[in-house]
Amino acid sequence: LKNKSAKAELLVFVLGGPGSGKRTLCERLAADFGLLYIDARNIIKDEVEKGSQIGVKAAEMMRDGMIMPTELTIEAIRSKVSRSKEKKCLINGFPKDPSQIALFEKHAQPCDLVLY
Repeated sequence: LKNKSAKAELLVFVLGGPGSGKRTLCERLAADFGLLYIDARNIIKDEVEKGSQIGVKAAEMMRDGMIMPTELTIEAIRSKVSRSKEKKCLINGFPKDPSQIALFEKHAQPCDLVLY
């Protein structure tokens, strides 16, 4: 992962079970407080549709039937944060398991808050 300088001023992981209202909560908080909302479930798909360097790499992996590495999702999140004028963000659907937290902190930055 390349540019570690693309950091959020505030980074919040929004976690919960399916149907618990994570997306609705994120959409409302983003609208009410001007936060960047990142849906981890769609971020790779968005990169593929844009044809970005991350998207090309992801498309090749999907075509070859490979599992998407966590590092690629982290790179896509960091890229979105770096392109956004808003540096306070909510991330919905990431991490999926505790091992991803350590990878995120290593390759991006520590999380400031978790909403569950």
